[in-house]
Amino acid sequence: MRKKPPFMKSYAWLLHLLYFTSVVTAQAVIQSNTILYGNNPTGYDDGYIVLGGAYLAFQDMNTVPMYQKVRVQKGGALYYINNNLKGIEISSSHALFVDFVFENDGTIVVDDRKSTSVGVWKINDGSFTNTGDIMFTSSKGSKFDISAKSVTNTGFIYSKGTDANTPQILKIGNNADNWYNTGTICLANTTFNLKNPIEGVGCVTVGENSVFNIKDLDVSQQSIYLSDPTSVLAVSNGQNMPVSGFGNGNGFLFPDFPIKKFEYSYLTGILTFTTGYIGLLSFTIPVGKGYNDTLFEIVADNYIQGKHYKNNFFRYNGSPPNSAPSICRPCVEIPLYTFKVPEPYETTNDLGFSETISFYSTYNSDHLPEIGTSTIYTPPVVYTITKSNSKTTETDIISRVTGFDVNGSPITFYTTITEKQTQPTIITETITITNSDGSKTTITSIQSNNNTGITSESNTSTKWNNSTSVSSEINTDK
Repeated sequence: MRKKPPFMKSYAWLLHLLYFTSVVTAQAVIQSNTILYGNNPTGYDDGYIVLGGAYLAFQDMNTVPMYQKVRVQKGGALYYINNNLKGIEISSSHALFVDFVFENDGTIVVDDRKSTSVGVWKINDGSFTNTGDIMFTSSKGSKFDISAKSVTNTGFIYSKGTDANTPQILKIGNNADNWYNTGTICLANTTFNLKNPIEGVGCVTVGENSVFNIKDLDVSQQSIYLSDPTSVLAVSNGQNMPVSGFGNGNGFLFPDFPIKKFEYSYLTGILTFTTGYIGLLSFTIPVGKGYNDTLFEIVADNYIQGKHYKNNFFRYNGSPPNSAPSICRPCVEIPLYTFKVPEPYETTNDLGFSETISFYSTYNSDHLPEIGTSTIYTPPVVYTITKSNSKTTETDIISRVTGFDVNGSPITFYTTITEKQTQPTIITETITITNSDGSKTTITSIQSNNNTGITSESNTSTKWNNSTSVSSEINTDK
């Protein structure tokens, strides 16, 4: 077999390199607000970059590409929003020999709150860098997994589940590499199981119905804040990390062994625990000064996120003597993008009067953005119909008056006044009142006595109205 010359092999390798380079550099660039509906929209298979001042929203989907490079510049925003589909299935991928890159300097929201099942959003490898704001949120206990080789957070990450009975799962870091946090990580209705130590001076705020399981890993540089009476910090060995907000019933979970005894030092503010079935394990947690040791309690029997524990949970039944560390940012929900509100327009409805339709931005009961509508009804102008014959001339003056009933639906009153030339001697007015039960009352009165006059007949009818209606008729008696 004839061998290919060396330059042919180099040429083939160069072609492959150029191919991979073209793949890497072909990300979609978002320069203006863009909303895409449905799964896997075209043009985004090679990654995307959102520039400052713009947003990219993947709306009403549960799977979209997250390939090679995803970047959001400062002032830009990226949204993954699932509406009434099965759980999100979004996972990173990349070209051969080229690592995946995820960079956020702006705002990112991954919203799986309206999904019909558990979802997964995952970065498999490569690098993850966040200097901006990120929120992961779900209602079915979805998993948000950042398993990049390199993880750096100097910004804000909020894992916000909406159901205490099905907490979502947050995972940061892989099983081999330490990761860095000098920002704030907030938890609500979340289980956060640590896989590797955290480096850097940052904050983890454990909020409502959340468990932060640090196991036996080193997080001594982090400030841990228990912000809610249902916050739980799970530990397994001799940690020595500062904890703030310990009190009001929140506390420490030792999932592997029961607590045998504890001691609190008023001078140092350090709690010392002895655990294990024969009391061989001992470690400390600095909680701060100012606690009353009569309010400490080893809970004999309780459930935490559906799991049963006996003598594994330690709590303080008084108020915490300390507040949130200054390094911890407030845990504030990141709103979704605002809809572009359409311009108002006019139309004519089936009742024959014009409507001015206008729009406004609001939020529904699930705290998701939506467009509200308001309508102004305008009745048509008064018009006349003239009828005549050899004996008389008759003019109908027709008008409509519109309003709203107690349910907010439009109601319309039709009024017709008929004028005609006659030779009356006596003018009487008869008023017939139709009550809500169907009965009628008639009132007749003499208006004038002359030789000539004008007869007017007025009839009023109502649509969509159960109230009393009145019709009046003016007659002449010769």
